[in-house]
Amino acid sequence: ELLLEEYVRQLKNVQHEVQYLLRKVQSKQEMVAISLDAYRNKMIRMSLTVSIASLGFATSTTVAGMYGMNLINGLENSPSAFANVVMTTSAAGAVIMAGCMAYISGSNMRRQTLRKVEEIETIDRALTNNMSALDYTIKQILENKKAMDKNEFRKSITDCQRSASITEKEV
Repeated sequence: ELLLEEYVRQLKNVQHEVQYLLRKVQSKQEMVAISLDAYRNKMIRMSLTVSIASLGFATSTTVAGMYGMNLINGLENSPSAFANVVMTTSAAGAVIMAGCMAYISGSNMRRQTLRKVEEIETIDRALTNNMSALDYTIKQILENKKAMDKNEFRKSITDCQRSASITEKEV
């Protein structure tokens, strides 16, 4: 009977370890998925930039196409008409391109993106370095059936770790 109890205890320990490793693998898979999403977003951003540049050039070529239709418009004999049309359409294309790029790469959007990346890195560090401490702390909360405040949570995690290096953001 004692031998069976010992086997049951070892089996439960193995089961808990397998569950812990599964959670760790799942969190790594999620981090890889987030990283791939970030790369995909970077590629989409590059495609959008190329599309905006094409829009800027299309403005100039549309006007050039209209003047190239050999219709009489009164500007055929003007010596400065060609230069004026080229300058005006080039400036319009540049303004459209600059306006779109300024809207897309606004400082507010950049700040939000950097904040999200920082949050993801913090979560990755917390899950990678403190998984067993988190597991222990959550089990403690479930066993005691009472909520912990921030200081108790920090103390519980640092008690489980050998190195007490946990940042405020990780808590």
